[in-house]
Amino acid sequence: MSTAVPALEITGLTKSFGTMRALDEVDLVVEPGTVHCVLGENGAGKSTLCHVVGGSLTPDEGVLRLYGSPYAPRRPADALAAGIAMVHQHFSLVPTLTVGENLRLLRLPDLPRRVARVRDEYGLELDLGARVGELPVGVRQRVEIVKALLREPRLLVLDEPTGVLGPAETDALLATCRRIAGSGHAVVLV
Repeated sequence: MSTAVPALEITGLTKSFGTMRALDEVDLVVEPGTVHCVLGENGAGKSTLCHVVGGSLTPDEGVLRLYGSPYAPRRPADALAAGIAMVHQHFSLVPTLTVGENLRLLRLPDLPRRVARVRDEYGLELDLGARVGELPVGVRQRVEIVKALLREPRLLVLDEPTGVLGPAETDALLATCRRIAGSGHAVVLV
C-alpha cells in the first residue's frame, strides 16, 4: 500500500437529480503517478462523477480531498485553480479556428514555451496552423488533451475519451496517459 497522499480521495459521494440517484455513496482513491479507469454502463453516473470533480455539479453528500486537503469546487474555475484539468467527451474547440488560435484562447502566459514543453515531455505533436474543423477526430482529441496539459494540472480527468477513436488512436491515447502518469501526475479515464 502506498504511503503517498492520494491525488484525489472521494468518500461517500452522493448526487441526485430529483428522485434519480446518479451517485450513491461513491468512494474512490486516485494515487499520484497512476492511471485509473472508471468503468460502468451508460447511466451509471460516470459523467456525473466527472462533473462533480470538475466543479460543474455540487454533490448532495460526501467528502472530496485533493492531495490531502479538503476540496469542494463550486464552479469549473475552482477545479482549474486547484490543478484539475478535464477533457470532456464533447470537444470545446472552435472548428473554424486553427489549432494555434484555439490554444491562444486559453490566454496563458508564455504559451509557446508551454506548447514546446507538452510536445517534448509527452510526445504530443500538433500542427498549429491546421484548421480544427478539418482534423480527424483523434487529432482533435489530442488538441483537447494538449489544452488541458498546458495548464500544468496535477490531476487529468478524461471523460469517455475512447468512444470516438479507432484501435490505433486508442493505443496512442493510452500511451500518452502512461507518459503523463509517469511524470507524477494522476490520470482518470472514464
